[in-house]
Amino acid sequence: MASLKPSSESLKAVQLVLTQRQAQTIRNVSASMKTHLDEGVKFGMFKTSNDVIMPIPFDDYLSIKAVNCSFLKDFERSPAHAYAKNLDPKREPPSPVMQAAFDYGTGVHCYLLEGEKKYSEDIVVRPEFSRTKADQEKKKAFEKSVGKNQTVISSTQNEEILACCNSALSISTVRKLCREYEGQSEETIQWLDEVTQVACKGRLDRLVTIDGRLWIVDVKTTQDARPDAFQRSINNFLYHWQAAFYLDGIRASGWGEPLGFLWIVIEKKKPYGVKIYKASDALIQHGRDGYRSALRKYLDCSTKPFEEWPIYESEIEEIELPRWAKTSTSV
Repeated sequence: MASLKPSSESLKAVQLVLTQRQAQTIRNVSASMKTHLDEGVKFGMFKTSNDVIMPIPFDDYLSIKAVNCSFLKDFERSPAHAYAKNLDPKREPPSPVMQAAFDYGTGVHCYLLEGEKKYSEDIVVRPEFSRTKADQEKKKAFEKSVGKNQTVISSTQNEEILACCNSALSISTVRKLCREYEGQSEETIQWLDEVTQVACKGRLDRLVTIDGRLWIVDVKTTQDARPDAFQRSINNFLYHWQAAFYLDGIRASGWGEPLGFLWIVIEKKKPYGVKIYKASDALIQHGRDGYRSALRKYLDCSTKPFEEWPIYESEIEEIELPRWAKTSTSV
């Protein structure tokens, strides 16, 4: 990867197309997507222009009524779980532990991909407040001062994020992919799946051109970045579904044929080890098979009341240890 260089002509072309599409987006999808759906159209089942890619705030991305890969991943467990987690009006908010992990990831992505200035604008470090009346008043004032699109983190999280990111940026290839190759970070992409006619959306960490070809770059933080450990993470969190979903979305949006999908995998603790992986063609196809199966399940469920979305089968099922846990022992 260290020898790859961006083509200035191709980058100018990409920037021109981006500008044109942003203008088209403003014309077609106004008011930050809040009126994007026609009245009475079901979640994720509307028809719209495929040619939509834009930088918008994360909250506005969430308001787009289309299917994202996280929603499809939940179908791997069951349609009922997908509904309970994503669509149920009474669904529980994320636990404090999950929210802290999400905020940490937000901070890493912001600093690494958008730079120190953007980090200082979007990430707010929470001061320490005692239980005194005066400090509690300061706490209330602080909470009111936090903007809609700002993320609040602790001072400890801030220190860990800065250490983690600066360590990663000391590596030439990481620095080029995240900062030096011209491209766009935190891009929203939207398209209509040709087979199911389901509206889809994605939030790309970074889209860059290298030697005139498009690459998608995705940042992951982890406890262990070694290949065998990250392979388990890919399987457990269905990262390959996301890779295939985004690659297919880029194609459907008219951006051309991406050359590949890269993961920058950064360990959260010292010494902040970093690995860069390219998803193989076989892995992408496996991910495509997975997310397309989930799309078909969603399409089937979308015509039914939510109470009829299936959960686990009720038959008795025999269970044993997984293959990897079986060991041959000799006495």
